[in-house]
Parts: sequence; C-alpha cells; structure tokens
Amino acid sequence: DLHLILKAFRLASEALPVLIFILSVILLVFASLIYVLEPRSNIHSLPEALWFTVVTVGTVGYGDIVPQSQLGSMATGAMIVVSALY
Repeated sequence: DLHLILKAFRLASEALPVLIFILSVILLVFASLIYVLEPRSNIHSLPEALWFTVVTVGTVGYGDIVPQSQLGSMATGAMIVVSALY
C-alpha cells in the first residue's frame, strides 16, 4: 500500500512545477493590476498588493486590506473567479 501511495506522489510531482508557475503568473498579474488600479492611500506598495492577492486567492480574506475603488473591486472579483477556476 505504501508503494502505491509513493508512486502516486511521484507521478503527481511531475506536474507540480507547471502548477506553481501558473499560480505565480496569476498572482503577479493580479497584484500588478490591483497596485495600478487602487489608490496609494489603500495599497501603498507592490508587496502589499501581492499580500492582498495571496490572501484573496487562498480564500483566507483577513479583511485587513479591501479594494476601495470600483475598478479595484472588479479586478478582485475577476481574481476570485480565475483562482476558483484554477
């Protein structure tokens, strides 16, 4: 039984680099979009936008940062849909 589980993990690990790359691209694209669309009084830096993106994609949603602009809310909604489909 353990041999079967190890084989399954070995086969699944082949796809892991591609999945991590795609997730990284999604995070960076949406973090950049949020950083551009949100006012500087809300999102002060790109790392803060990346934090918001990671927390939102991970469905944690701490609520420490929320979009204030309408375009930021629309981008966040699109990010939620894309991450749910991913």
